[in-house]
Amino acid sequence: MSARLADVIPFSNVDGPGNRFVVFLQGCNFDCIACHNPQTIAASDHRLVTVTDLMPRIRSAAPFLSGITVSGGEATQQPDFVHALFRAAQTDPATAQLTCFVDSNGACDTSVWDDLAPVMHGAMIDLKCLDDDIHRRMTGQPNDQVLASIRHLQQLGLLYEVRLLLQVGIVVHPGQQEEPHLV
Repeated sequence: MSARLADVIPFSNVDGPGNRFVVFLQGCNFDCIACHNPQTIAASDHRLVTVTDLMPRIRSAAPFLSGITVSGGEATQQPDFVHALFRAAQTDPATAQLTCFVDSNGACDTSVWDDLAPVMHGAMIDLKCLDDDIHRRMTGQPNDQVLASIRHLQQLGLLYEVRLLLQVGIVVHPGQQEEPHLV
């Protein structure tokens, strides 16, 4: 099982709870104007990596880690790889204590979350905007799947956090009032 890899960060304290080994997958179904990792959008700029390639690196860092986060790009574009990586980490005695999180834009079918649920401890979702028209302008895509993912992950007990982008003049403008609830 291989995946398109952008890069890894062996120690991050901003990509989930605690200190994390972060796998950035290449390729995203959004084209956000405020992308934090724009180099990971195109599916073409990548190298292939296998779970077997990554596990020694994760094992060596494991004593200093709280968990593993798969991000991107968009992690849910390569869900079979994410599942295989998390399963390998959970069955390896050196990494079994690590939590497994997905950092996602949430634009996937809820069945992806159902498939990942047995091996995932939580998901962090970036909601670019509650207003669908603004969301489309910012990402090129509607937000209906994102909202469905947030609700579904909440029902599964796997929603760790929702991050809402606030960008004055684009997301927040005079007179705009966001819905007071989401889930």
